[in-house]
Amino acid sequence: MTPAYGGRCQCGELKYEVVEPPLTCYACHCRDCQSASGSAFSLSMIVPATALRVNSGELQTLDFSYHAGERTRHACAQCGTTLWVTSPAQPELAALKAGTLDDKALCEPVAHVWYQSRQRWIQANRDAEVFERQPDDMAVLVDLWQRREA
Repeated sequence: MTPAYGGRCQCGELKYEVVEPPLTCYACHCRDCQSASGSAFSLSMIVPATALRVNSGELQTLDFSYHAGERTRHACAQCGTTLWVTSPAQPELAALKAGTLDDKALCEPVAHVWYQSRQRWIQANRDAEVFERQPDDMAVLVDLWQRREA
């Protein structure tokens, strides 16, 4: 994938771009992601936090915690759309919500995590790895992305 690529919130007020290639993309089916996304899963593209640029609109942050620990949501101050999530445990990374990308096809997941919690009608894409829970080392998802992109 060639940088830069952009995205926006639901109301279009906040526009951003990512100026470095993603590290990985995966679908998370945990109950927390289902609740946070209002959908059956959350599609996350992991990028270096320093690669994100807000081009217009106002970004607001909200700290929260869930089963994986403390997190900060970065959202449009106008409509509240979550654009990415960061963690104090890994401040160098951001989990970009891939549904906010202008070109949503940029993020075909290499894996499905917390698959045991998926909605029963969901079937993983055949090229993706499936993890019933979260992998012990999330670096495996970066390795899967690098192999696919090579």
